[in-house]
Parts: sequence; C-alpha cells; structure tokens
Amino acid sequence: MSGSFMTSLEMAGVSLTLMKANQETLRLFDAKTSAPAWPTVSSVCVSGRSYITNPEATSTPPQADTHAEGPLSPLMRQVLGRICSTLLEKQEELNSLDRAAGDGDCGNTHAQAARAIQEWLQDHAVPGCPGKLLSVLAGLVQEKMGGSSGALYSLFLTAAAGHVSEGRTDAAAAWASAMHAGTQAMKRYGGADTGDRTMLDALCPAVDELRRLTTAAPGGQMAVLQAAVQVQKRPQGAESTRNLAARAGRASYVAAERVTLPDPGAVAVAAIMKAALESLEGQK
Repeated sequence: MSGSFMTSLEMAGVSLTLMKANQETLRLFDAKTSAPAWPTVSSVCVSGRSYITNPEATSTPPQADTHAEGPLSPLMRQVLGRICSTLLEKQEELNSLDRAAGDGDCGNTHAQAARAIQEWLQDHAVPGCPGKLLSVLAGLVQEKMGGSSGALYSLFLTAAAGHVSEGRTDAAAAWASAMHAGTQAMKRYGGADTGDRTMLDALCPAVDELRRLTTAAPGGQMAVLQAAVQVQKRPQGAESTRNLAARAGRASYVAAERVTLPDPGAVAVAAIMKAALESLEGQK
C-alpha cells in the first residue's frame, strides 16, 4: 500500500512499515471500515479492489466575538502581539531543533498559531474578561495550530480559562492558579511530566515561581514574573532538556546519543513567557 494514510502536519519525508501477513490478514486489511486514514480511504488497497470513502469533516469554529473590550483589553492585545511576533521570528530556530529529534515542524506549527491569532486580533475585539480570551485562544490553536502542540496548548488554555475573570481583586493569584491548572491538564491528558524532556520542563518550573504571586505584594509581582522567566536559564528550565532522556513525544523514539539539543517545545514556551514579560515591562 502507498499513500497518505495518517499524516503529520508539515512533516517532511516518508515512512516505511513492514508486516508479516497471511491471507486472513490481507482480507481484513481490505474490509470496509469508516475509520479515517485506514486503507479503504485510499483508492488502492492490498487486494487490488478500489473504493473511496469521503467522511464529512466537522470542525467547530473559534468562539464568536460577542464580548466588549475592557480595561485590560489593550494590554492583553499588546502581550499577544509580542508573543506572536516572537514565535514567527523563532520559526526556523524551532524547526532546526525539532529536526534533530522530531518531525522538524515545531516552528511551523507555532508560526501557524501565531498567524491565526494575529488574523483574529485584526478582526475582533479582545474580550474584557481574560477567561473568555483564553477560551477563544484555545479554540484557535485547536483548529489552526496542528500537531500535538495544538492539542496540548488547547488543553492548557481551556483549563486555565476558568480561573481568571474580569474585575477580580486577586488577579495576580488568579493567573497563578490558572497557570497551575493548565499544566495539570497537560500532565493528565498528555501523559508526560517534568523530567520527560517536553515543554513541561520549561512550563512547570516557571509555574512554581508564578505561584508566589498568591502572596506577593503588588510592588513585588514583577519580580516574580522575572524570576519565572529567568528559571528557564537555570538547571531546571528549558535549557535542562539538553541533558534529559526523552520519555515522551517523538524524541523518545530516537537514540539518546543523538538527542543533544534543547527540546523545541520547551524553548518555545520559554520564548512565549519572555515575550509576555518584555511586553509587561514596557508598560511600567
């Protein structure tokens, strides 16, 4: 059989699979099925019979823009803009890191998310409620980003959205809780944890720092944010993934001696957090 049975967005190259088969196995290969991406979706099957299946694809568009802007909307728009610009600038760097141990498309998927958010910002008002904005972003990355990163970011944003709302007097503590909830959702549904050489190795240490926001005085909140970004350069941050054995993701299938560069997903998370901090520092 040859064809695009189950593709990875932007992945370059081909995959070859060998399987010992008998007549019963071949009969089952050709059995009709509604499962997407299985051989009956191709026009050529093992036995030579031909049938085409065109299941209707359904997708849910991002949440409609029905929310008025609030006092925080200009700031959130600026932060998002800075993050998107940063991800587009780092596209090739992330691709290069990913080529060493993955599909080579980490930069492309992050760039697709950045462009989708930029287009959305051009045509929509930013909701005054941060939680509603995070819900919109969750829908955008789920639909437009692709790859496992799109699913994981969507999980993170969806879980975080319920913890931040407009007008909360404990906004800093709420953001800390939101970030913690997001990482827990990633761990629960993604199956990875810190030390597995994934984006969580950048995210979790930063979130641990951010949880100090629950007790920080208003004048010390920026110092907490700065510490959360600086942790990426320490042994427990994104840079640490250079020396970790991959136990999750595509890198886990590659010989350990070949995986010597930092994990691209962790580098992307560190870049996002740094861009957000720089944008906030510019508002002081």
